[in-house]
Amino acid sequence: MAMAPDAQAALTVRTGPRTSCLRESSDAAAFLALMNEHVWIDLAGLPPSRLPQYYARHDFARLSRRMIFGTDWPAMPGIAANARKVAALCPSEEVAALVLAGNAARVYRLKL
Repeated sequence: MAMAPDAQAALTVRTGPRTSCLRESSDAAAFLALMNEHVWIDLAGLPPSRLPQYYARHDFARLSRRMIFGTDWPAMPGIAANARKVAALCPSEEVAALVLAGNAARVYRLKL
């Protein structure tokens, strides 16, 4: 993937009725995020309870450092509850802080 040196990409994996497509797209997103420091996984639209299942073929603790919390609000109610569920999946409070805010701040060049 050729990108400008300071460009960042956030990949969104969509769920749907075809499980094989979901498995293939989540595997591809995980591979790209782990192999390229400019690629991130956007969690918008993914149920937190299923994240370990979607990324079961990968080291979830390592992969979680490459994730960005997002929502499909208003289609998805309970943003705070989902944020707590995602944070609980993270291997540490430091990683949870990255997933919930720090990674997005880096990718989108936000000042917290």
